[in-house]
Amino acid sequence: MERFRQRFRQRSRQRQEQGRAAEQQVEALLLARGWQLLERRWRCRHGEIDLLLQQPGQLLIVEVKYRSAAGLSFAGGAEHCLTWAQQRRLHQTFALWLQTAPQWSDCVVSIALAVVSGGTVVWPWGLPLVNTVEDGNDHVS
Repeated sequence: MERFRQRFRQRSRQRQEQGRAAEQQVEALLLARGWQLLERRWRCRHGEIDLLLQQPGQLLIVEVKYRSAAGLSFAGGAEHCLTWAQQRRLHQTFALWLQTAPQWSDCVVSIALAVVSGGTVVWPWGLPLVNTVEDGNDHVS
């Protein structure tokens, strides 16, 4: 029985490390695309926001999931990695965060799902876009 517990703890630590590495990979990608990090792993009684980023007038909530290739195919694809219940908890968590940071209440809010598998980031709901206004025209990069 003790051997089983040790193996379970070891796998649990390994999954946590993989999840953190996936979050770091997604964060680096979004920072390179012009987003600025506001929060990383913000927790409350409802849950956790993996990444919360901003650009002028916009907030981006990012839920990061790490999946092995086998786990991703078993789950039915990347788009099925976040359930409705998880999405509801994410909304509740964000609502509590917004109470602590009311200065962001006028921003447009988007939610992105990033699934990391085999070192590749998949955006099943689409890649978050960066709007820039350099010459008076809106550009999407």
